[in-house]
Amino acid sequence: MNDFPWEEYSGDWITFAEIGDSAVGTLKDIHRGKDFNGNPCPELVIDTAEGTKTVTVGQARLKLALADARPQVSDKIAIVFTGYAPASGGQYPAKLFEVKVQKSDAPFTTGGVSADDLLAG
Repeated sequence: MNDFPWEEYSGDWITFAEIGDSAVGTLKDIHRGKDFNGNPCPELVIDTAEGTKTVTVGQARLKLALADARPQVSDKIAIVFTGYAPASGGQYPAKLFEVKVQKSDAPFTTGGVSADDLLAG
């Protein structure tokens, strides 16, 4: 019998396909995952208004933004896909992200929090 905790790695995945796509909510878990090439990367599990969602942090610019913000479990977080960096050398252009984190011990307005609300501060 396999006792692997698959439920820890299930859920809806957030994709950042269109500029303005966002993930906003409370950070529930951070664990190691794999990007689309099988390389290790962080995965964030976020409680959003639409339910629990998972973000695979495979994009280099998103990794950098999150490393700067250093979110912790129970923090409020907003991740917004803001555009593309210029492409070079036949490569696909890198996606650009805005990341805002509000620490869990800071006062927070409850109910109806949007990406615009968190990014305004």
